[in-house]
Amino acid sequence: MNALRRIWASGIARSAAGYTAGNMLSAGIPFLALPFLTRSLSPTDYGVYAIFGIISNGLVAVVGFSSHGALLVRLTKSERGEDGQKFLAAAVYFSLAAAAVSSLVAFAFAAPLEKALGVEGSWIILAALTALGQVWVQLAATFFQARQKPVGYVIVRVTQVTIMVLLMIVFSSVFSLGWKGQVLAQLISVCLVGFLAMAALLSKKEIAPATTRAQFGYLVRFGGPLVPHALLSMLIPMSSRWMIGVFVDVAQVGVFTVASQISSVVSVIGTSFTLALSPRLMKLLTVEKEESRLRVVHGIAGGSLVILGFAAVLCAVAQIALPHFLGQEYSNARYYLVPLAVGSAFQAIYQLVTVPVFMKEKTKILSMATVFCSVLHLAFSYALIKWGGAMGASFAFAFTYFIFMVVTWRISQSIEPLPWRAGLKTAVAVGMKKVLSYLPRGRTQ
Repeated sequence: MNALRRIWASGIARSAAGYTAGNMLSAGIPFLALPFLTRSLSPTDYGVYAIFGIISNGLVAVVGFSSHGALLVRLTKSERGEDGQKFLAAAVYFSLAAAAVSSLVAFAFAAPLEKALGVEGSWIILAALTALGQVWVQLAATFFQARQKPVGYVIVRVTQVTIMVLLMIVFSSVFSLGWKGQVLAQLISVCLVGFLAMAALLSKKEIAPATTRAQFGYLVRFGGPLVPHALLSMLIPMSSRWMIGVFVDVAQVGVFTVASQISSVVSVIGTSFTLALSPRLMKLLTVEKEESRLRVVHGIAGGSLVILGFAAVLCAVAQIALPHFLGQEYSNARYYLVPLAVGSAFQAIYQLVTVPVFMKEKTKILSMATVFCSVLHLAFSYALIKWGGAMGASFAFAFTYFIFMVVTWRISQSIEPLPWRAGLKTAVAVGMKKVLSYLPRGRTQ
């Protein structure tokens, strides 16, 4: 009990609770809307919307240049608030320029892109604007994370998702816009909230409009190696869904997407722990003491156990509840959910073990790992989708992220060696001592 009080007093539990509440609301609002949306949208509509989402998320890597990750490191390391303000301005300027260039490229190659991706060319152009809004939302949320203000983070995330879901329901039920309504809802929500968040930070002088060339240089050095990493990370879901559409049908892409959306609840929990722990873990990594390294190990290991446990609970509950929760057309989603949830757990743990990599700014080697795992995923997906359709894609996702997690952990150890053996021994010993303290003791006569 005293240990729990100490954890709560340290602020980690409070921050994790705040981020978890925000992320659960962000994922829970669309999740609760699923019964309505799956009955008003066909699996084909969901499939096309999923492909648009992959396009816009891929463009986030180009437009954002991983500026939110660089901002977190910058604000964590910097002793002067002015550095963070100038860097945030540089990130905003860069994203505007990158979004404009992406729109021009999409306009110039609209016809071949439409043929390759199966989405109308004019809507692909809108994906660049959607990506810009997403980047600004990310930057605002990361600013509050770095300042350890989970309330601000929750407001930004939940407001954007609430507006998006309400617009999705209106566009699908009132105007019957199908997948186009879902795209418009996402576009309007991220651009509106992103613009208002940046305006609010500017009004509070958290953005210094007069940035410097050094800030742009830092953004390029930090984010440049991560662009292939982010794009190839997008390749993992994109390739699976594209192959399902080619070898099975677009309707199965929609069912697979719904299962992925439900399994993403595991990622929500994992992201919450990463958001709460990463600033503290980064601070601990700056202290050259064995005790600090042990605390980093305990933080990553504890978060990993919580994530795996939640994935197991979600899988068990979903097998009973999903047939009643979703419409008949989406009933097969429960079969895909188990491997997808396990893969999402590995993905969340991967995010935890990358903290030392980002702290040391060794982002280039992370891109090399992403290239390796992305190529591996293509091979897994092709073989397993040919074997088992969407179920094969689910297993490919789980296998890939397990390997990704292990490879990234090895990279992290090579960059910042942590005392995992000693850390796990002490954690197990403390845990066993706590368990034994609750067991009834025999009385001596």
